[in-house]
Amino acid sequence: MGRGRKVGIWICMALMSVVVACGAQVQDKRQQAPIYEVDEDVEVALVSIDIPEWVEVGVSGEDRPEPRLLSALSDVFDKSPYHIVDRMGEGVEVVIGPKMQGDSEVVDATDIDAKQAFVAEPVADVPVSIEEPLILGVQVVGWSESDDLEGRSGTRRRAHTDVVYSLWSRDGQEIETRRVRLQLVPGQELSQVPELVPGWPRWLHTAWEHDESYRPQRASHDAEELFGSAAELNATAFAYPYGTHEVPYSAPLVDDSELAEGLDRIDDRDWVGAYEAFARVIEEVGESDGAHFNMGVVAELIGDDALAIEHFRRANELNERGMYRRHLESVELRQGMRVNVGEMVLAAEAARQAQIVSEQEAASEEIDDGSSDEPHGDEEVDGQRLIDDDTPVQ
Repeated sequence: MGRGRKVGIWICMALMSVVVACGAQVQDKRQQAPIYEVDEDVEVALVSIDIPEWVEVGVSGEDRPEPRLLSALSDVFDKSPYHIVDRMGEGVEVVIGPKMQGDSEVVDATDIDAKQAFVAEPVADVPVSIEEPLILGVQVVGWSESDDLEGRSGTRRRAHTDVVYSLWSRDGQEIETRRVRLQLVPGQELSQVPELVPGWPRWLHTAWEHDESYRPQRASHDAEELFGSAAELNATAFAYPYGTHEVPYSAPLVDDSELAEGLDRIDDRDWVGAYEAFARVIEEVGESDGAHFNMGVVAELIGDDALAIEHFRRANELNERGMYRRHLESVELRQGMRVNVGEMVLAAEAARQAQIVSEQEAASEEIDDGSSDEPHGDEEVDGQRLIDDDTPVQ
């Protein structure tokens, strides 16, 4: 059976001495919520795509990094709650550079190691005209092409792209800075994760490899569109943790007779019904480590890791042998990676409103200071009285 419970003697033998009462298992796909969480859609100001002097761009025209990356970032982030707004040319830049040791200096791209991490300076002095709460800067480390030998058919074009992305809140809180490197030839399958610095955890690699609905599947066979494919894949690798994905999932289930209704609903992929059935067992029969564990599994399936942790933790408390500890630690590790970007968005907007008020007050003070020296009303100048239209009268 591809989904639902799998019953077999070998499962019992494997599980009876380690975890739960044997016989039941769920194999499906769980919903992976974004690592960078927001409660609603949010706009991101793309303020700069920087190409340092030491970077040699080996292509021209529409294959240059700027148009390709702008288009790719806009497309891939639209699959998530984040949306790119082009704010380049408005005087804001995210300053990004390699994390060098000692007095090292970058002269050309050969000075940058493949595993070299990059850092960015805090974003400052963002004008209130940029309303977006998040600021994205991009630095191109490599963007070139070469010929790839292809047997009797001659050569084929190979794209080399190496890009660093740095995302900040407009009030100077860093969300992440990540480098993405990849090489691509026409028609290449794209299941393998590009080189990332810093890298992803294994479970996110697994999600990428199986997520055929989100990432591009294959590079264009048209050599003229190769850098379009390379930019799309590069941007997608950066944007991937910002979206929701389906991840292969397998877990044992506690198979007590009193839990049968919930297990049947899991067979039918009725996650809500299964959760409610297990909850009724606790309400009617009393606290049950098995019911809490199965509820934790259902919570994982629907993408609510916080709820899963709550139930796995309670199951561990009720079971002195600690049979569910591994599941609890796994979800806690994943949950620990999450960044609440929603809170940053609220703080950034509050800071922007305060900036607006401050600028308005400063402008008002300038007006007051400038007008205090001007004569008004019936003031006298050189012994002459002025009327309201500033016309002297005797």
